[in-house]
Amino acid sequence: MLRFAKFLKRVRVRLITARDAFQIESANADKFDELFVERSAVIFLHPDVAKTYGFEDGQIVRVTAKDRSLNLKLRISETAPKDGALMPKSIYSNYLSSEEVTIEQAEGEVTTISELIRMFRDL
Repeated sequence: MLRFAKFLKRVRVRLITARDAFQIESANADKFDELFVERSAVIFLHPDVAKTYGFEDGQIVRVTAKDRSLNLKLRISETAPKDGALMPKSIYSNYLSSEEVTIEQAEGEVTTISELIRMFRDL
């Protein structure tokens, strides 16, 4: 009996980061709580891009830029560019620091702040 590997959906897109007032308020308060992670560890795709590549709102995706990668929550939004992805400017987007990323399906949870800080230390 032949077994087929699960088809991995993957797309390479340009990444745009945008300032969000929430991020500024959180940074000023030194707050890395659950709400911060929920609003920072996300990447937005346009509905057309998500549909083309079979991504679903709320799924966990692996976002890779060069040799760095994170698990983020995917959100589908009309505000995302039709030819790219959008992330809020935060510690997560700073870690990736790239103009182009690869997005693919992932298993597991969103990268936590403590994991992310360890990754920064290992640079």
